[in-house]
Amino acid sequence: MSVYYVRAKSGRLFSAFMERGVVALGGLTDAPDIGDLRRHLDSREALCARVREWSPNRGKRETNYTTRVLWLLAGEMQVGDWALTYDGQGSYALGAVTGEYRY
Repeated sequence: MSVYYVRAKSGRLFSAFMERGVVALGGLTDAPDIGDLRRHLDSREALCARVREWSPNRGKRETNYTTRVLWLLAGEMQVGDWALTYDGQGSYALGAVTGEYRY
């Protein structure tokens, strides 16, 4: 069992996380969509290549960080793990992961 800290855009998405019972990266805002991550989970290198295509102006460090976060969410987080998030005002929420990654 692992615990993952999922930032809610500095708390801006906290209420959406709580209302929907999810932790998410994208899909809750109008930001560009990287697509279904399962298509790129053959290797971290494949996912990193997709991140570079999706956002070519990111520097190497930001590309690597984004790849790591997406890999954890779609490739490593499992049912039974825990997700921790923050509301930006001093409160945290901890919940069990009860379902697989979905797009």
